[in-house]
Amino acid sequence: MNNLVESRDPVVRGDFDVYLTDDRRLVYVSDRCDEASSGSLFLGVPISLFIYPVDAADLPDSGEDREFHELTYIEHFVMDAERHVVIFDLPDYDIASITTGQYDEKGRIWDGSFFGPDHEPDADLLAQADRAAAAGGAIRGRFNVYLSGDESLLYVKEPCDSADVSDVFFVHVTPADSGDLPEHRRELGFDNLDFVFFDRGTSDGVRCAAEIELPDYDIAGITTGQYTDQGRTWQNEISPPEG
Repeated sequence: MNNLVESRDPVVRGDFDVYLTDDRRLVYVSDRCDEASSGSLFLGVPISLFIYPVDAADLPDSGEDREFHELTYIEHFVMDAERHVVIFDLPDYDIASITTGQYDEKGRIWDGSFFGPDHEPDADLLAQADRAAAAGGAIRGRFNVYLSGDESLLYVKEPCDSADVSDVFFVHVTPADSGDLPEHRRELGFDNLDFVFFDRGTSDGVRCAAEIELPDYDIAGITTGQYTDQGRTWQNEISPPEG
C-alpha cells in the first residue's frame, strides 16, 4: 500500500484519507482500526462515489436524468493491525470530478470532493482570475473575491489545496426590489446561489479559481463565504455592482 500512495498528498482528508493514484485508482486509508471502531457502524456503512464525467454521454444508462455515476461499495481489507484500506479502480471514461464519502441514516459521516484524473484546467477562467488580481480590489477571506463587472463573482486562492475547496460556498444576494426574488425566497429576503467548487471552479495544481454569475436584477447587497455542518468558516460582505 505504501508504494501506491508514497509521497502523495490525499485528495480528501477525513475518517478515510483518500488518494488518487497515477493508474486511476482511489485508495482509502483509515486509522480507525481498533477493536471499538471495527465493531462500529463506521465500518459497516458503504462508501459512496459520485463520479462526474467530462462527457455526460459516457454515463451508464440508469433510466434517470443524471449528471453523475453513483456507485457504492462496502468491501474492505485490513493491511495491518492499525489501518483499514480500500482500493477502488475508477471507470475508464474521462472523469472531471468526484465526490465520495459515507452517509448513514442520520446523514453525513464524512465526505469530500476533488478533480478527477482527466480534469483540464480552465485556462480562460485562470486568466480572468489573473486579470482580476492585477486590478486589485479583492474582498479578502479564505479566498480573495472579486466583483467582475456587474455580472459575476470570482473566487481566487493561491496556493490552494483540497482542504480549501472542500467546504460549500454560499452566496446570498439581496435585491433592491424584493419582488425580483422567486416567490419562495421573498420571506427570507435574499437569493441563495450556494455552490460546490467542483461545479464552478478549476485548478492548475497551484491556483484555484471559481466563478458564479450574479442575477441580472438590481442588487442591494451580497454576503458570501464558505460553510460546513458546524457553521460558517468565513464570510464577507460585498458592495453591490453599480447599476
